[in-house]
Parts: sequence; structure tokens; C-alpha cells
Amino acid sequence: MAFWFLYSLLLFLGFVWMAGYGKFETIGTYERFVLTTVIIGEYIGVGLGTAAFVAFMARETNPLYGNPTGDFYQPFPPFQAN
Repeated sequence: MAFWFLYSLLLFLGFVWMAGYGKFETIGTYERFVLTTVIIGEYIGVGLGTAAFVAFMARETNPLYGNPTGDFYQPFPPFQAN
């Protein structure tokens, strides 16, 4: 979780870096490189976020992916069978 958050913060700074150039009057190779670099980083960040979300959902909904102690789906104490 912390890695994904720090990576997203770094990507945000990439957009700040790109905005620091102001409006491009002409678009050359360097400008395309800057835009491409920031967009590729953003797509990697989206992929990391999606992978983290899928892993979280798998852990929360399927006993094969979570709780290494083996205590799967303990019912809430007032609803336990006698």
C-alpha cells in the first residue's frame, strides 16, 4: 500500500514537472519524450493500483487467498451456532 501511494505521489510530481514548462508553442522530440514518460509512468501506477485492488478483493472474498492461520470466516460471536 505504501509503495503504491509513494509511486502515485511521484507520478503527480511528474505532471507538475511537465506543467512547469508552460504551454508548448511547438511540439518537438523533447516535448513528446516528456509527455510519453509521464503517461507511461501513469499507466504503470494504474496497473499497480488495479493489482492491489484485485489482491485485496481476493483476500477478502476467498479463503484460499487469505488468513494464514486457517481460521476462515469466523462468525460474529452473537451469531455463532450452539
